[in-house]
Amino acid sequence: MKSDGKALSLYEARAEIAFLKKTIDAMRGELEAAHFDKSRAVKDAINSSNAETREVKATVVKLRQELEEAEERYEKCYKDALFKYSEELNLLKSTIASLRVEFEGQGARHSKELDEADASFKVERLQLQAMIKSLRGELEAEIAKRGGKET
Repeated sequence: MKSDGKALSLYEARAEIAFLKKTIDAMRGELEAAHFDKSRAVKDAINSSNAETREVKATVVKLRQELEEAEERYEKCYKDALFKYSEELNLLKSTIASLRVEFEGQGARHSKELDEADASFKVERLQLQAMIKSLRGELEAEIAKRGGKET
């Protein structure tokens, strides 16, 4: 019976070893499955993160392009406005210069006309004074002639 006891004990030991091997295999399978799941989850997270990073980079590139385009539009508008106002300023300066020349010419013309009118009025005044003197003389002579007959 001793050999039966040893055989039983050996059988039990082998059964336990077999059970432990199955348990180890099962646990190894679960561990590998968990490891695989975690690896997949990490890869998915990395892929998701990479996708988000690419999306953010694409957004940054798009926004940078829009900003550059806006800067170019602003620069063009600024230059166009500057050119337009520069042309307008030059036109105004030219107009002012021509009006100044015209005004100065008119001033000189008016001054000349005033001088001519003044000279003409002086001549006329002298002529009128001479005529008055002459008429006064004639009048005095007529008065003296009439006054001398009546006396």
